[in-house]
Amino acid sequence: MRLEGKLDESIARRAEYEHVSVNFLVNRCLRKYLEWDVLSKEFGMVSVSRDILIKLFGSLDDDEIERYGRENARNYLKIVSEILGGEFTESSVIELVRRVSDYGQRFEFNIEDARENHLRRLVIRHSDGLPMSKFYAAMADELFRVMLKMDATVTTTESLCIVLVRPSGSPTERHRQMH
Repeated sequence: MRLEGKLDESIARRAEYEHVSVNFLVNRCLRKYLEWDVLSKEFGMVSVSRDILIKLFGSLDDDEIERYGRENARNYLKIVSEILGGEFTESSVIELVRRVSDYGQRFEFNIEDARENHLRRLVIRHSDGLPMSKFYAAMADELFRVMLKMDATVTTTESLCIVLVRPSGSPTERHRQMH
């Protein structure tokens, strides 16, 4: 691959600053472009400063936050997750949330599987306040419990949205479906 002179120099400086190889940095940039930038542009996503986002959500009442979260799940996240996974599934939703976390830089996302009770815990950690937690909670409830018809509960704090999901196909889920 041939890069323009200034671009090549900028990449080399950035790679040195981050203590990574130029190859690693170029691959990371291309992956982000293909996994996020193309998709986010296609769906009209824009960058908004954290301060503005916090002020906007802080001016909404709880009913508006819930309505916007549920609408976002139905009218945007479902479509994007279908594009990512070929169909709307738990896996495609989780992949979308992972990409938003990795590239959107709004929150950290972790998944923990609890083998003993067949629960999957999805944790969104952020610093945007309780209104944002409520927005994430409404989206998660709409996606997992309402739309995917999964056994899911959502709890929030000022900086966390925690979703407990019983994955499809778990022994408890199969037992419930049979009765």
